[in-house]
Amino acid sequence: DVGGLLKALKKLGLDGLLKQGGFTAKGKAVTKGKLKIDVFAPTPKKKKAKASATTKVATGSAVITKAGAYSVKVKLTKQGKKLLKAARSLKLTVVMTFTDSAGRVSKSSGTVTVTKKKKK
Repeated sequence: DVGGLLKALKKLGLDGLLKQGGFTAKGKAVTKGKLKIDVFAPTPKKKKAKASATTKVATGSAVITKAGAYSVKVKLTKQGKKLLKAARSLKLTVVMTFTDSAGRVSKSSGTVTVTKKKKK
């Protein structure tokens, strides 16, 4: 469920993502298969080669052996850590790809803006 994942990321914020080194995605699978989660952010302007260049911020995958609850650890990439440390606010695109045992692929994605929490 991308919607629930986006809400959780917004709540966690940039500081939480950096502190934990990523996040854990939880949900329910209808059937067995492979799940891959990728998180992208726009490449900083000074490093852009193309107008729509993106950087992979985090990635994670799991093999789901049966229908039911699952959890996937999504870890930050080296470039992702650098990008998150430098940013005050970042628009992330989450792409979930599920391949069932028959080989059918279903993708879902969504975007969320995460920010650093204000210090009191």
